Amino acid sequence: MVEKNGDIIDCVDIYKQPAFDHPLLKNHNLQRRPTILPKPTKQMYRKKLRSRSEVESCPYGSVPLRRLQKKDLLRGKTLLNQRHPTFGSLASLSSGMHYARALTPIDDPEQQFFGAKITITARLYWGVSVYNLTGDGIEALQITQSMLWIGTAAHGAYNSLEYGWTVNPKLYGDSKPRTYSVWTTDLQDTGCYNAICPGYVQVSHKRIMGEINKPLSVFGETVYAMEFYIFRDPNTSNWWLIENLGNVKNEPVGYWPKELFPTLKDYAKVVQLGGKVYNPSSIPKNTPMGNGAFVEDFTRTCYASNIEFVDSNFKFYFGITKRQRQITKRRR
Repeated sequence: MVEKNGDIIDCVDIYKQPAFDHPLLKNHNLQRRPTILPKPTKQMYRKKLRSRSEVESCPYGSVPLRRLQKKDLLRGKTLLNQRHPTFGSLASLSSGMHYARALTPIDDPEQQFFGAKITITARLYWGVSVYNLTGDGIEALQITQSMLWIGTAAHGAYNSLEYGWTVNPKLYGDSKPRTYSVWTTDLQDTGCYNAICPGYVQVSHKRIMGEINKPLSVFGETVYAMEFYIFRDPNTSNWWLIENLGNVKNEPVGYWPKELFPTLKDYAKVVQLGGKVYNPSSIPKNTPMGNGAFVEDFTRTCYASNIEFVDSNFKFYFGITKRQRQITKRRR
């Protein structure tokens, strides 16, 4: 057991973590690392950002997990049962839920994505994943987050997973900027946040799901970013989360086993990225997206950059394919 940023972290036997209590994972073979990583694109000029890296270690054979109390489990279950449309949902938005997102075409039957990569430099008025400004704390019912979302199309069986940062008192019981993940196969009865219930498999000693994001950016000066990608391992079909953590590049954080996703086990149909805020009508103070500031320069404004996709040849590529451009052009 260790303490990190006020959280109690338990070192749990990697084979006995909660993930394997899921009935679909009874015969699952643990994968410690991806069998291969996507081939990178050619180096291009990119604004230099500093990824955060504050790590703790557990003995070999164990993984670090945030200690959960009964109230954590109840909060996670309540959020899932409320069934607000997730970032990827194409249903009508719940009252008080607002999005700013970019997404790939949703009605191309031949569209296939095997992963996606993003750099998120979003920041919040209350001090979120990469920025910290003084101000009032977030109210208990307000939520704000920024993420990368991968899933199936609007019609048919719905499978999705997402990762990013959030300030979510309803999930964590505090207003601190934290990482989060969530998966579902129907937007109703299945799925889970982080490792609150079985499903997500943790493998990293360096990045803990649900931990506080540090260090924080200085407005107009130093910028810290989350640089990560999600991809399907072509040899195991598990969906991996890989993150750059300071000097640690391509750190395998964990994965979502293929057994969880009936229609996402082969490839994704839609990729989305952006931000989401929830502000109930009972709270007059609006929840700002990002840090609430309009576009100035990249040291003062929230944005997502370095967006790439993984193709069927297991290579990263920028932008959309020729066929996707043709589909987009026909819609105009």
